[in-house]
Amino acid sequence: MLMLKFNILLALLFVSNSALKCEAALVEFFNEVNFQGSKYEVNSSTKCVNFPKDIQLEEGSVRTTECVAIYVGDDCYNDEFGFVISSEEKSLRNLLDKLVASHSSRSPIKIRSLRDCTVLEASSFANMDYYVKPYKDGVHTQFRNICDCTRLPFYDELDYQHAVYTYGNCFTFYESEDCTGDAVDKLETIQHNYLFPGRQSFKPCSPPMACGRYVEIYKYRD
Repeated sequence: MLMLKFNILLALLFVSNSALKCEAALVEFFNEVNFQGSKYEVNSSTKCVNFPKDIQLEEGSVRTTECVAIYVGDDCYNDEFGFVISSEEKSLRNLLDKLVASHSSRSPIKIRSLRDCTVLEASSFANMDYYVKPYKDGVHTQFRNICDCTRLPFYDELDYQHAVYTYGNCFTFYESEDCTGDAVDKLETIQHNYLFPGRQSFKPCSPPMACGRYVEIYKYRD
């Protein structure tokens, strides 16, 4: 009987700890930069959370207790229009201006939805998937634990524009094999569907919080 009670106690402790680990993030949006002004709070979820229509989030700042992915548009629909926020962003306008610049959009852009980060998005390591065709189609290569300059794979289908899934990390791309010369692309949203051919190497925009001893590379063919 004593052993049974001990096992039950261990099970309850395990469930309790698991519940704590899965606790939703508390996300605070402020209508002014640097976390000033009026505040709108929302709890994240593994499922997408849409904001009420009267909430217009295009200025201000955001702070979160856990990693979240925020989206321009409802239903967390398009990763090309999503950013990963690990802790805070002091100016939403600076964040959205990056999106306008990369997509040549002049229409008003507002944050409309969010979700919990995936395991790879929340990772301290820099990770990326590289696809031979747009929209994550065809042959692809997974890069894990990226720390510095890394060669991109050579694909025979060089006429295609490639797709890149960044997991919210920022990367710069180069036409040289060793990341020398000027960067020709800087990718900061979760996914990009039109990376032009001719890029031969890439690296994180800034040193990741954690670095593996070597880059792990996995190649897949459909």
